[in-house]
Amino acid sequence: MKSIVLLGHGNGIKKVIATFQSHLEIQSQIVAIMTHPIIEHKRDLDMFETVKSIYIDFTHNVFNF
Repeated sequence: MKSIVLLGHGNGIKKVIATFQSHLEIQSQIVAIMTHPIIEHKRDLDMFETVKSIYIDFTHNVFNF
């Protein structure tokens, strides 16, 4: 099994995680996610919440993963 480290944030990282989760034939395990500091991440999530009708699901809290 291959170990995978992901780098990113927001919708991009959300799509990569979903791809790995939906393709069980990929023999790999996500062992770490590198992203910006949690304080900056929270600020971004709060900002996107105010314009949710525009961005809908373009945000993803990688700290919950």
